Amino acid sequence: MSNNVINCKECNHNPGKSIRFIEDYICVSCSDLPKYKFITKTDAKNEYLVKDIDLEDLESHQVKSSYGHNQYASLYNKLEVMKKACERYSTTLEALPGVLDDKKQEKQNKSRERKIKIQEKRNAIEASRRNKLIASLIDNGLELRADSRLCQLYIEGKIDNLEYVVRRMGEMRYLYEYCHMDECYDEAYHYIQEERSLFGHCDWLVQDKAEQIALKKYSSGRYPVVFPWQK
Repeated sequence: MSNNVINCKECNHNPGKSIRFIEDYICVSCSDLPKYKFITKTDAKNEYLVKDIDLEDLESHQVKSSYGHNQYASLYNKLEVMKKACERYSTTLEALPGVLDDKKQEKQNKSRERKIKIQEKRNAIEASRRNKLIASLIDNGLELRADSRLCQLYIEGKIDNLEYVVRRMGEMRYLYEYCHMDECYDEAYHYIQEERSLFGHCDWLVQDKAEQIALKKYSSGRYPVVFPWQK
């Protein structure tokens, strides 16, 4: 009785097995040959630095992607991709690894130089915004505080309203120097705790409630149009 064993197409000695995308039977040892290896389009472009146009005339196989349902990945024969890389960079299969290493290093160097230029440009912009902020603060009797998140956001370009930043810095100085803001935090905290106990929630933040209490106690509930140090 026949066991229907089919020998490997390559070596014709070992029993072969069916491999995805290959109609013939290949044994485990021969399946490690480059021509029986497949690579995704993304990996082909990253590893062998080929372009979309290089892959256009190569046979591809669509398989379900592991990233999600209804998503597919394109697989290419690895050896054919390597040959396309040889064509692109005018080299041989034997010399290809060294050529690719040089190209990747060149790409990394360019990327590093680009990042340095971007950072230098960002630093210059932030320095300009910092100087502009400092000048405006001085004009309003204030100074740049290293611990001010608001000032840092302006310097980083995440807030563009300079007038608002300077006004708010003035309000903070007024609260702490003229309205005893430090003394109002405990009262604000207890108020919020009571609200949560009675109603299950409270929309106030401690900082905001302390600010309201301080203004009500020491400034008729509002900020002055002109701060004391500006008179």
